[in-house]
Amino acid sequence: MFKLFKPGDLVVFIICFFSIILIFINFYRVPSGSFISIENNNQTKEYSLSSKSVIELEGITIEINSGRVRVVKSSCKNQYCIMQGWISKLNQSILCLPNLTKITIKSNDNNITHDSTAY
Repeated sequence: MFKLFKPGDLVVFIICFFSIILIFINFYRVPSGSFISIENNNQTKEYSLSSKSVIELEGITIEINSGRVRVVKSSCKNQYCIMQGWISKLNQSILCLPNLTKITIKSNDNNITHDSTAY
């Protein structure tokens, strides 16, 4: 008779399954930041992520709520900054190039030396 699986196939399957689970656990363990930095027209302002507020700048409206941030309204043509949605992890950014705006989540902890591309 023909067997569909051999005994070693089960071992390989279990190793692959647990490897995938570990990769996903490490991927979602990104530290969260404590404040956001908004660069707009060569000016930099910092706001706490713990506050709930709406920030209106020239051509763009930014909402901070529950430790995350997003662009609510923008005067740019394609609205890519709005489509990026909420960000909440350390070193994540939202860019709005027509409005010359960059929103980045940062942390006061100097022990965190890696960025999101180092995972």
